[in-house]
Amino acid sequence: MSADARWLLFLALAAIPVAAAEKAHLHGKAALDVAIEGSQLTLEFEAPLEDLVGFEREARNEKERAALIGLESYLKSGLAFVPSAAAGCKPAVATVATSSPGKGHFEVRATWKYECSDLVGLRSIEASIFTQYPKLKRIDVRAVTARGQSAARLTPSARSLKL
Repeated sequence: MSADARWLLFLALAAIPVAAAEKAHLHGKAALDVAIEGSQLTLEFEAPLEDLVGFEREARNEKERAALIGLESYLKSGLAFVPSAAAGCKPAVATVATSSPGKGHFEVRATWKYECSDLVGLRSIEASIFTQYPKLKRIDVRAVTARGQSAARLTPSARSLKL
């Protein structure tokens, strides 16, 4: 076997675990991405459905359907994550979707876009979602702002993301 063929075989075999690997799905843990660009604040949230409504599959009855509708309504309301008032952020877009990344585990993904009149006044974002959904234990945050990239962890006892 030539050196080029061995190299191609090595690359192909090395890629198998990456292609077969499934994204980690941990209960009690969610993710929030924060991006500030121009006058726009964008928040992208992802969490296991179990942590928010108590199940992570298709709704099977009226109570479960009502829980999903309530979750969607709450997330679209913009009350889950509240930017500091001094920034003058007004909701522009809110989307909510559920998906199954594999093995029957369902997740919810929500995106909010805000137009802000004074991003200098954006000092924090309050994670009110912990009050509404107490099974949620932590949110890992990645932020990209004019000051650079940062990471943080929000919990029920530390709900305020300082920017």
